[in-house]
Amino acid sequence: MDKIIEKLNQALTESERDKLVGYIAYHYEMMRFNGTVGMVKAIYGGEEKSKFDDSFFIDPSEKSYIRGKTKRFFNCGGLFAGRLDSLRINNLGGVLYRYLFIQMKIGGAS
Repeated sequence: MDKIIEKLNQALTESERDKLVGYIAYHYEMMRFNGTVGMVKAIYGGEEKSKFDDSFFIDPSEKSYIRGKTKRFFNCGGLFAGRLDSLRINNLGGVLYRYLFIQMKIGGAS
């Protein structure tokens, strides 16, 4: 992580860096507010896809493990990312990236 931060500091001015980090934090919270069960499944991995993955509610037939994690994800006042291990932090980064650049159509993601 130190190397990533070093690269970030070399590539951006302090103002640009602060804007980027603030932007990411803002959209992380918005992603949770507008989240779906499919996002939670992508963070925790290995779960079957269902037709309700893009819904804004939890399907009652969803496994209790994912149902519990989704409730935590949807609780925007509660801690979520801070409870993830390093693998799932990386997965969360991918979900947030897709949310920012693909779903929100921000920037020029490939």
